[in-house]
Amino acid sequence: MRFRRTGWSSAALIALILSISVGPPVGAEAQESAGILIRDVLIVDGTGTLPYPGEVFIVGDEIAAVGPAGTLDVTGDVHIETLSGLMLAPGFIDIHNHSDSGVLNQPAAEALISQGETTIIVGPDGGSAWPIADYLGRIESTRPAVNVGTLVGHGTIRRAVMGDD
Repeated sequence: MRFRRTGWSSAALIALILSISVGPPVGAEAQESAGILIRDVLIVDGTGTLPYPGEVFIVGDEIAAVGPAGTLDVTGDVHIETLSGLMLAPGFIDIHNHSDSGVLNQPAAEALISQGETTIIVGPDGGSAWPIADYLGRIESTRPAVNVGTLVGHGTIRRAVMGDD
């Protein structure tokens, strides 16, 4: 599947959209800035309301506005993307993930991003990275495409306290 006009893959555009923070919606006043206006998309906003036809305005690496179809008034250097038939949702959080080293080896995290995951929690079982500060330092320097949180596995704690057997 490809998006009209830019030729961006759906995973690439969804990764862009899902990895940026949502700002306050814009009312009737015009917002002048260079950006991308995504329109004619079905928005699932995560609040529990039904999906609705809407539009999203992106400036730089932030979502500047989200609103029902036809409500965003933007001017300036704006690229318009029409995504008829597609749905847009906030990123999903995977609370039981085993990509501890995967996000370090493949920081684009295409397998995660293509499923809409923008945050993962690693170390949910017995084993986990140790020491945590070193692992988080590697995550910080690698800067994977997803947010990463970590738990300390019970087996890791046991080995640290009792030694390897």
